[in-house]
Amino acid sequence: MEDKLSKYYFLIDTFDQSKPDININYDSIWDDETFFILFSPFNIAILINYLRTIIFEMCDKFITKEKVRKEINTLYDASNKSKDYKYKNISLKKIIKGEYSYLREIFKLKEFQVPDNKHFINNYCYPTTDIIYPFSLKELYSKLLDRGINITINNYYFEKNK
Repeated sequence: MEDKLSKYYFLIDTFDQSKPDININYDSIWDDETFFILFSPFNIAILINYLRTIIFEMCDKFITKEKVRKEINTLYDASNKSKDYKYKNISLKKIIKGEYSYLREIFKLKEFQVPDNKHFINNYCYPTTDIIYPFSLKELYSKLLDRGINITINNYYFEKNK
């Protein structure tokens, strides 16, 4: 079965330092996927910046990829009262939880394109167009966040081993 979100991984995969630069053909016919990529409702660069700061600190502390991933996996458990990892007032636990209000607060969702929680949890539609995507932004965010965490961990060790 094809992953309906795989066309959008480009948004986060461009930050993977171990891969050659990914280019998008801006002259191609604009389909719905290209439109979404060019006018993404997420500010992925800000997300990666926060992940980089928090996760690089975790990598320094836990030394191995496996230990860092294990510690991050504990943050996915809502009942877990373990230590949170933060950069200033940005909480990795809250980033992982992915609530609309928190993501808006730390400006990872663009206000005009995602005006309310309904636009976040239902199949996404840009407020000024008729394009309806077969996924919710919450669903896409979760997938991009998982990939972003893995890319950030791999980038740490890629930079360290240069």
